[in-house]
Amino acid sequence: MLDESGVIIMINLLFNYFNKSIISKLSILLVILAVVAIALGFSKASAKTVTQEKHFVSITIEEGDTLWSIAEENISPEYDDINDYIKEVMRTNCLSSTDITAGRHIIIPRYVR
Repeated sequence: MLDESGVIIMINLLFNYFNKSIISKLSILLVILAVVAIALGFSKASAKTVTQEKHFVSITIEEGDTLWSIAEENISPEYDDINDYIKEVMRTNCLSSTDITAGRHIIIPRYVR
C-alpha cells in the first residue's frame, strides 16, 4: 500500500509526465505549423517566380477605350492589381493623366508564357 508520501510522489510523477507530454505535443505541433507555413511561403514564391517574359506591344486606341478597359483586357497575374498595370502603362507612354484619344497608339506590357 501507498502511504501519503507515496501518493504525493505518484501525483508529482504523473503531473510531470503529463506536463512533459503536453509540452512535447505542443512542440511537435509548433514544428508542424512552422513547416506548413514555410511550405506555403515557398509555394507562393514559386508561383510568382514562374517567370514570363515581358514584351511591349503597340496598340491602337479604339473609340470608347479607357486605360481601365485596356488594362482589364491585358493585365496578367504578374501584377498585384489593375492600378499597378495602369501606372506602368502611364509611365511607359509618359502620360500625365489617364485621358487617352481614339486613333492614337500606346505601348502596353504583355507577358508571354
